[in-house]
Formats: sequence, structure tokens, C-alpha cells
Amino acid sequence: MSNVALLLVLALCMSQLLITNAWNTWNPFRHDNYTVHVQNWFGNETIILQAHCKSGDLDLGLQHISMMEEIKWKFQLNFWATTLYFCNLSWVGGHRTFDVFTTRRNFLRNKCAPSINGGKEERECIWHAQYDGIYVLDAKTQAFLLQYKWEPR
Repeated sequence: MSNVALLLVLALCMSQLLITNAWNTWNPFRHDNYTVHVQNWFGNETIILQAHCKSGDLDLGLQHISMMEEIKWKFQLNFWATTLYFCNLSWVGGHRTFDVFTTRRNFLRNKCAPSINGGKEERECIWHAQYDGIYVLDAKTQAFLLQYKWEPR
């Protein structure tokens, strides 16, 4: 094998290594596990938050969440990385249906914060309901941001 061919093979191997490393650093789908939390933050024990969450293939059923309680579920992305979960949240003051998890890159980066669980990296999407609307934990600032106002009943 000539020196030129050997250099070409070496250059291809190095570029593949760099591309793979860059993809693994940027790739939002590299996390094996995701957890969605839906929390009742009304601060009034008489207000029960009703949550009906589901995806295309899994219905979590209607659940009742008491004050300062939560429901949560763990999952992995489907083969095509198109996993979508949505919830209908309701209480005496209103209701709202919205996506609590989608694989859109800006959603994963901004609304699903990385966490470490048993040495394995995961992402958590944390939503909570209050009187004025539904908040999500911003992954960058670690502050809860108002995402949706309640729709009237």
C-alpha cells in the first residue's frame, strides 16, 4: 500500500471518530431513559388535579393528583425517535391539553433537564399546575416557566 493510500485511510478513520464524537455530544436521542412528572402545585388540599395522559400506544388512564403530589412515568424512545406523550389536565377552574413530551430537538434541550440516576444519564421533563396555568422546568435556568394558561370549562 502506498503512503498516500495509507494517509487517506488514516484521515478517513480520524474524521469518522470526530464525526461520531460530535454526534454523541449533540445528539438529543442519546439518553436511554426519560421521565415525565406532572405535579399538583395548587397549594390547596381541596383542589384535586385530574390528569389523563397517553401516547399513541399507551393510555395511562385518568388519574387524580392531590396537593403537592405527582404522577410520573419512565420510558424510552421508540425505534423511529418519534415518541409523543400528551396530557389533558383539568380542575374546577379550567382544563388544558398539551404535549408533555415530544422529540423535537428544542423541546428536549429546553424542557427536559439531564439528571444522573444510578450512574446512567436520563432526562426529566417536569410540569406543574398552579392557579394561573401550567409550568415547565426550564432545563437551562432550572426555573419553572409558565407555558400554558388554563382554558375555561
